[in-house]
Amino acid sequence: MKTAKFKISEPYKVTVVPTEMRFNLVRDMFEAEEQKLCEIGFEILAGKYAKLQPKIDEKGEAILKSGKPVMEEILVDFSSPVIFDTGTKVIPFGLYLLIESYRMTGDKEQLVQINGALSQFGLEGSLADFVISVESIG
Repeated sequence: MKTAKFKISEPYKVTVVPTEMRFNLVRDMFEAEEQKLCEIGFEILAGKYAKLQPKIDEKGEAILKSGKPVMEEILVDFSSPVIFDTGTKVIPFGLYLLIESYRMTGDKEQLVQINGALSQFGLEGSLADFVISVESIG
């Protein structure tokens, strides 16, 4: 695929919403400080973005305030998810095994345990301000 670079004359901001994560085992189980750990590589994808649009009433007309349309934020799907962040993370090996077990069984109790484990260690970098709750793992 060829690449073309371009310049936008009037820059703008787009709020993206991370929606999924791809991951793989980078380093199998190892011991450190008497803990069994492993390292995963991850790609966090943003599948949605926030867009402002005029708020519409039940008649299909824009709601006005002081003669200007009232705006509301909606989430719109990207046609193809965009990469939000990539990296690696060392996690407890038991958590990795729990994730793999959930992938095999689909046991909802394991998903609760996974989310409980995720809340125990801090996220860093671009994810530092997020609270992650996993809905499914495929």
